[in-house]
Amino acid sequence: MATSSRPCSIEACKSPSRTVCICCDKCYCMEHLAQHFGRINNKIPPLSDKINGLAKRLNKFASIEPSYLVALEKWRVEAHKTVEDYYESKRRDFIDDRRGKLEKEVERVRHTMDRLMRKHDAVQQDVDLLTQDIRLIEQKFSEFQSLRFTIHPLVIDGDLIIRDIFPLPPPCRTMKLSFDEFPAMASNDKYLLVHQPPNLSLLDRHLAIIKQAPWTQGEIWDICWSQALSRFMLVANKDIFTVEPSTMAIAKSPLSSENELSRVTCSDSALFLLTQGMGPTIFEYKIPPSSKNIKERRPPEACAESEYVFDIRANQKTLAMVIFNPETDKTRLDLRSTINFQRLWSVDVGEGFRCCLLHGEQWMVVDALNRRLYHVSNGGKLLKADKYAHQPWNIIQWGKFIIGIRTNEGINLY
Repeated sequence: MATSSRPCSIEACKSPSRTVCICCDKCYCMEHLAQHFGRINNKIPPLSDKINGLAKRLNKFASIEPSYLVALEKWRVEAHKTVEDYYESKRRDFIDDRRGKLEKEVERVRHTMDRLMRKHDAVQQDVDLLTQDIRLIEQKFSEFQSLRFTIHPLVIDGDLIIRDIFPLPPPCRTMKLSFDEFPAMASNDKYLLVHQPPNLSLLDRHLAIIKQAPWTQGEIWDICWSQALSRFMLVANKDIFTVEPSTMAIAKSPLSSENELSRVTCSDSALFLLTQGMGPTIFEYKIPPSSKNIKERRPPEACAESEYVFDIRANQKTLAMVIFNPETDKTRLDLRSTINFQRLWSVDVGEGFRCCLLHGEQWMVVDALNRRLYHVSNGGKLLKADKYAHQPWNIIQWGKFIIGIRTNEGINLY
């Protein structure tokens, strides 16, 4: 009698298939289906051994401090009571928060694995995700073990202890994106917003697309996150738009300008807009922004009439500006007070283009033309410059420990 059943995918099996495995799209008879799932679930215990091993290494690390902490402790004793409070603060930033985050990651993966082993219902996707998570934990742990410090002679200022950022480790996440002439991006605590024509895409820390919304308003020059408004702010030529991340609702702001705009940035209390072209103007709005509560910073207050401002980034009481001077053919990073707009310091940054504030009140500037990165201290000292494999067109700090760099090819997370 003819039958419409597909044969079992196992070679030499004459039995008709009874079901299709969704994860691998193959047909199996009942006997080989059970064997197939058995093979998948047998991959879980070795992964469990790996995560348990990482947990033991973390526990050992907690009780036996590596050499760089021994040196830091010795320096603390020699420096006397003056540095006690500073030491505790730096230890928490560099060590405890990272270790706590790793422990949470290990515990999360162990919990998932225990559930799968208990229910015995794992599929190949579970194995792949667990394998990827463990690989990332191993990489983060290796970076954690090999943290490098520069320890200066005792000088009590903001540059007392500086983590060596360069060379950057291999990226922990990458995402390919099509070329964008204006590679804007911004992050809040959880998500990263990027323009991925024809959509705006909201990405999680695995660079997976969480939500999307169609974008039909032309080129996006810049994006920033406003903590006070709980919105992303977008600049598209003369218009300002807001994006609400939970719904991806896009709304046009009444602040739209008669001037063509190039950059937007926010502090907790203010919104800053930068116009395009030579000798630009910076508009400052108190939050919530309104057309009645505005300051204008025009040349020579912000820059010279003959200069270009490539980027602006706001901190709580300061505004960083990447400024190009065609007469000297030099680019500098200026830090100004947002209270009186007085320049606090200035440092040359090659042919820098975009900048971001790093955790610890330091700054990083990207130079796409020369494929270079510049690390600047909170006191305006150039700490180090390093080559980058691709052209870095934009940069963000995502939370305390993640740096995101946008290139012609896509996004790299570190």
